[in-house]
Amino acid sequence: LPLLADVSPVEELTHEPDVVVPVSICGHPDLAVCETVSVAPTTKTEITTFVKNNAFPLRCTEAGSVGWDFSIYGDEFAGHQAFFMGEVHGSNEIGMASADLFEYLVRFHGVRVLALEIGMDTTEDLKDFLATGNPMAMQAIGADMYGDNMFRRLLPERAHELVLEGYEIDVVGVDV
Repeated sequence: LPLLADVSPVEELTHEPDVVVPVSICGHPDLAVCETVSVAPTTKTEITTFVKNNAFPLRCTEAGSVGWDFSIYGDEFAGHQAFFMGEVHGSNEIGMASADLFEYLVRFHGVRVLALEIGMDTTEDLKDFLATGNPMAMQAIGADMYGDNMFRRLLPERAHELVLEGYEIDVVGVDV
């Protein structure tokens, strides 16, 4: 299928950002790596056990008023430039967390592309909003139909704020 959006290559990041990357505040967990693949847990007890054994905090009291410690994601994103967010049906909290995570990755790990799971036909309006802050562009992507905490609204707003600070960020809708 032909692509309907400009997906021209982004210039490779040839140097580390000129910032000091924050060190983990909450402690740096080892990500679990499965030695064998098995059927996902299905019962309430199995799911609860899985979550308790594999979860690690993204918020902690040691982080003070900010609360978020995204250092583990910084390590995982090292060398990558795109941040893709999607499949967050009906969740307000993911918008706030994803906007903060995106900002962290832009500031400290060189992420320069925001991809959202919304129609590819929204890409030009998203680009317009990032460049100008034009509220009509946000209305054109349907952001006004969602709550203030939804990712469709918060991620472009955060990206626009970062553009105003001088970060070069590209944006694309990735869905049909």
